[in-house]
Amino acid sequence: MKDRGLACDRCGCRHLEVVRTVRVFGKIKRRRRCRHCGRIVTTLESPARGSDSKKLP
Repeated sequence: MKDRGLACDRCGCRHLEVVRTVRVFGKIKRRRRCRHCGRIVTTLESPARGSDSKKLP
């Protein structure tokens, strides 16, 4: 089975806490910090179709 989800590219830890979320050009940009080594990972996500986009600040 293929692993799914995010992992830290430095240490491989899957415990990434979200430290900041902002909307950018209709997408969601999240900054996540690895709980093990502290590395910051930035993701750019597309909202799911039909989702309530008003939930984000």
